[in-house]
Amino acid sequence: ISWGFLDPVTVAATFEALEIPQDLDILKIDIDSFDLDLLEAILVAGYKPKLLMVEMNPDIPPPIAWSAAYIPTYHHLWDKVKSGHYGASASAWYTLLSRYGYGYVGLEVEDRRVECERRE
Repeated sequence: ISWGFLDPVTVAATFEALEIPQDLDILKIDIDSFDLDLLEAILVAGYKPKLLMVEMNPDIPPPIAWSAAYIPTYHHLWDKVKSGHYGASASAWYTLLSRYGYGYVGLEVEDRRVECERRE
């Protein structure tokens, strides 16, 4: 376990330095911001978690595919989160995760969580 700031640019090097196995059992991402971009960088780097738990923004209904994009000058602002500008919609998660062989196994609207498993 490591505490610190991860972003899509540095996450692969950080995982490597921490010796995170590429075939890890479970990965949870809930950072109230550019969650989708962060996970995409992890998947592009070759990490293949068996189970994923990611935060979904329930304020953006299907079929709208939307996510908060990573920008290097990002500063977390709770006002943006409170106004619904965070994370990714269920459709955005589906679009990304289906490209990497994942399927939904659970969708918790109250908990704002999507659970997916690798289908390979």
